[in-house]
Amino acid sequence: MVVLGTLLAVAVIAVGFATLGPRLVPAGGGAGSHTTATATFGPPRVLYQADWSHGAGDWTLTDHWQVRDGVLVNDGQGTISLPVPYTIAVPNYTITWKVRVVEVMPAVGGSKFGMVGLSQAGDDRPLFKAELTCTRPGASCIGFSALGTQGADPNNTFNGSGAERNTYFTSYDFVSGSSLRTYRIVVQGKGMDLCIETTCLDSVTSVKPLAPMQLALTNLYVQVAITSLVISTP
Repeated sequence: MVVLGTLLAVAVIAVGFATLGPRLVPAGGGAGSHTTATATFGPPRVLYQADWSHGAGDWTLTDHWQVRDGVLVNDGQGTISLPVPYTIAVPNYTITWKVRVVEVMPAVGGSKFGMVGLSQAGDDRPLFKAELTCTRPGASCIGFSALGTQGADPNNTFNGSGAERNTYFTSYDFVSGSSLRTYRIVVQGKGMDLCIETTCLDSVTSVKPLAPMQLALTNLYVQVAITSLVISTP
């Protein structure tokens, strides 16, 4: 009986250790060694993904915007922006959209497309702008990121205009061509980066948090086809 009791006790202890799961083992395994815990992060989490496979869906299309064969297109004949039907509530996020420039229409001051961030729907004073100005497909374009009247320091002006105040203004010359290109806006707190394919512009920093955020696609006489738009965590 004593032997049987001893065996049962050993079995219980072994099971107890097994259920504790893996243990952290000090580096080197010797006495006095320190264990270093490494934080792990999961993959980016999709907050919103546009679905145009069955038409406009939850998008309220404005003039010159329509959905064709699962693609959001602008006919390049107007200047009307298009609200994105999602309000961003997290402080850190990434906006990724894929665009093909079909044709650039002549316009005084340049034709452009891109995205603006608004603190609330219906307010046309942006916190930030991320836009591309082009002359024609295949020619050099300028990608730029800037702060709008709400996000900038009111003591700083851009181009001497008090109506458009910017703390920072960065630009990048590139060739848009007519192929599909990926554009990303990366927001970390009050900082924003615009990335064109693998090239990222210098960060711009807002005086206000960039969330909650209402987005809008902008277009000024550029015929574009947008195949996807995804908002995710970093």
